[in-house]
Amino acid sequence: MSEWTTQAVNITACSSIDLIIESVKYLNYSAIQFEPSYKLLKGCEMIVILAALTGAITGGITAKKRGGNRLDIAQYAAGYSLAFIVVGLISTIVIDRILSS
Repeated sequence: MSEWTTQAVNITACSSIDLIIESVKYLNYSAIQFEPSYKLLKGCEMIVILAALTGAITGGITAKKRGGNRLDIAQYAAGYSLAFIVVGLISTIVIDRILSS
């Protein structure tokens, strides 16, 4: 047990992820693969950008139909864009989980 704590103190890392990676390298676990999941998506990362643009357009049209001025249109576009980004992010995570399993 003392050998583990001595080695853990000697690991210098900038963040907790670096600490985990260095610990795995030290323990030499070959079963753990550090493969980024974005290779599985092949285009799904664009869902968030598409959702942001769709939200901004939808928000702008909604504010225009309600008779808003430029600031109202900008505020609606930003609000709808953020809401659509959250939906796009969740859908990207769900698609990633489905494709990676």
